[in-house]
Amino acid sequence: MLCVVTQPDNAVIELELDPKAEGLHCMEKVCQHIGIIEEDYFGLQYKGTKGEQLWLNTRNRITRQVPGPPPYRFRLRVKFFVQPHLILQEETRHLFYLTVRDDFVNGILKLRSREQELDMAAHIAQAELGDLCKHSPHHCASYPSFCPETFRSCTDHLAQVAHRHEQLAGMKTNNAEYRMLQFAETAENFGVEFHQAKDLSTGQDLNIGVGPGGIILYSMQTNQVQFSIPYPTVQIAIHNGKDFHLTVIRDNGSQHTQGFRLVSQRAADALYRCVTEMHSFYRCDTVRNAVSGQFSRDLKGTLASLFNENTTLGKRYIFDIRRTCREVCDHARRVLYTTGRDVLRKPRAEGESVQDCHQCEGAACPLDKFDSQMEHQDSPYTQVEEEESLLCRVCMDANIDITFGPCCHTVCCHSCMRRLDHCPICRAPIESIQRIVPQEEMCTLEL
Repeated sequence: MLCVVTQPDNAVIELELDPKAEGLHCMEKVCQHIGIIEEDYFGLQYKGTKGEQLWLNTRNRITRQVPGPPPYRFRLRVKFFVQPHLILQEETRHLFYLTVRDDFVNGILKLRSREQELDMAAHIAQAELGDLCKHSPHHCASYPSFCPETFRSCTDHLAQVAHRHEQLAGMKTNNAEYRMLQFAETAENFGVEFHQAKDLSTGQDLNIGVGPGGIILYSMQTNQVQFSIPYPTVQIAIHNGKDFHLTVIRDNGSQHTQGFRLVSQRAADALYRCVTEMHSFYRCDTVRNAVSGQFSRDLKGTLASLFNENTTLGKRYIFDIRRTCREVCDHARRVLYTTGRDVLRKPRAEGESVQDCHQCEGAACPLDKFDSQMEHQDSPYTQVEEEESLLCRVCMDANIDITFGPCCHTVCCHSCMRRLDHCPICRAPIESIQRIVPQEEMCTLEL
């Protein structure tokens, strides 16, 4: 069975799979080909019989989902967006950049101001073209392809993009991509997946946006927000045929049910999946068994389950999510650690020191420390474990240099000590503190 996967840069991967292969086999081969460990952020999209964009459920067989005979065609896209500083691999961040770039150019991603749009277009130009060359006609002709359609016909906007592009001279490609993602994460619909539907009560055409914070209803005519539904107010979501119903709790405590009709039953299933998976990924600490274990059976499987309820015959999982946002990052770090691969560090501008990193607030960046350990250690485990044992148990960044009294526990640095009233080990009140000299400083003093 031939599967053809198109990457965000339009490069094509051809895979030969077993006819009974599940979607996970295809996804794993694609990520292995690209060199991605953080595969939980991505998904494979295909078109339904009515042109709707659907996500392949990697827990079920491919042939039972995609219509028609092989070869089956998919697009690799980001399914769950996260902030750029949470991305650990260069390959992952580049795919994020390509996906966001396409959404921005196609007018899907809406930034909060025109200034941000100009800056974002300039950073795309820097990432794609490098430093501006005023004498190159190729550079000037390429600007419209980096801008939304509203920019392309306005020479003034293109001139402003060129001016901002010129000011980015010397910025490396990975820095430009990182900065572009920082602009993108401020957009109100960053990470939002849209589903076209019709309001059953009013007949109005709507764009239902499902994102990290909740559900947003947009008018198809004006593209303005009609209603916003945070996840905590959602009581129940169900689907029946082409219809999708959402019951929410209003501010006065009353319940309100709103119905929507989609173009097909598969589109309604996709919206139901999207709401549940988005909520689990962004709002939960772990994926609940009620989500991961939910399944249905076909007629043959139902008959077989009467004799053996544990049979897998005809089983079809409803949801396709294995890890939450927190678990993905933790899992990727563990895999990178055990395989000895480098963790991606946040790009820094020329002359910017580690202390300038706004994520670390003046302390040594833990990612830099991790990279340094991986580069200089002889054994893949012993030296790292020894050095980590000397780190503050609170921030896991600075070295331990404080002893608490009267319990005498030595677990944190002087920076974290200021924020503690009780010992994090025994929970006893801290009555006194004693500064100790770390091993590195003792060696320096002896010299």
